[in-house]
Amino acid sequence: MTSTTVNERPGARGPGSPTTNPGPPTCPQLTTAQLVGQRLIFSFTGTAAPSDLVRRIELGQAAGVILFSSNFTSTAELRQLTGMLQALPRPAALHAPLLIMTDQEGGEVTRIPEPLLRSASDTATGQDALQLGEQAGATLAGGGVNMDLAPVLDVARPGSFLAAQQRTYGSSAEAVGRLGESFAAGLARTGVIATPKHFPGLGSAVVSTDYAPVHLGLSRTTLAHVDEAPFAAAISAGAPGLMLATAVYPALDPALPAALSPAVATTELRGRLGFQGVSISDDLDAPALSAYGGPGQRALLATLAGTDLLLFASSYSSGAQAEDYLIPLAGMGRIPNAGLCASAGRILTLRSQITVP
Repeated sequence: MTSTTVNERPGARGPGSPTTNPGPPTCPQLTTAQLVGQRLIFSFTGTAAPSDLVRRIELGQAAGVILFSSNFTSTAELRQLTGMLQALPRPAALHAPLLIMTDQEGGEVTRIPEPLLRSASDTATGQDALQLGEQAGATLAGGGVNMDLAPVLDVARPGSFLAAQQRTYGSSAEAVGRLGESFAAGLARTGVIATPKHFPGLGSAVVSTDYAPVHLGLSRTTLAHVDEAPFAAAISAGAPGLMLATAVYPALDPALPAALSPAVATTELRGRLGFQGVSISDDLDAPALSAYGGPGQRALLATLAGTDLLLFASSYSSGAQAEDYLIPLAGMGRIPNAGLCASAGRILTLRSQITVP
């Protein structure tokens, strides 16, 4: 089976002599179900994709999958799995490779453990971070994974869960931005898409949104000049992707978590900071979102907020429920077609840059 890499862009080189895919299709070529499907990232248990997920991919109703260490027992098995997924037939307009992603940060969050990656907190220089990114990217690309949900660009505060887990580059916004960009450049050298996270910043959270709702009472000034600063630097450097947090930031939106908030996902991220790449939510199955309805309602809020990719990292059934909930709403016009087309365009542009060496 073959692995996939990202087509060369400034500062990035993929291995071998890749064959470039055709550009993304135009919106009218896609059915409503396919437009919705471009928003979904699915997970699954075990080492084989469920038949229903295979069917969705073959219908063009999936943007990709997220994989964890429980989905494979060796790099060879991972390569076989990703190769099978990429080889599934899809409609001609959606033949671009799937996004296949995981979290390969280093340290505690390392999905492919060999070779073991040191943690972000042990990374002192730009050269260290570049080498760490190259090492992570080479491992991922070797297994057919083309998108890394990293680097972590949160500016750590004392007592934060991220500091305790050694997942950040420190407490200086300048250092976090500089080292994170070096890690991203290392990934790009191997042809893997970097996805800085967790916008607008989780560095002051004492508990992870994977376990409980989180409200961060930072001022708009602090958010802009400290927590968002590393993301602003990544955006200026041309970040192709970026992950939105599922915490609530009352200074930006007192009611909705970042990934579900138009004020954050659109006004702040795209408007104030000028991000033009693909945004992805943190896990929409997370306990932090328990007050915002079932999978379908959460997916609808995130879609209306302007978040491009809807990540359901905990169960396949939640992602399937979300997609099945959104399709009829989109068909009735409850989800503006312009927004569907804009997101699909960004996502398919990114997918069309992935090449098979």
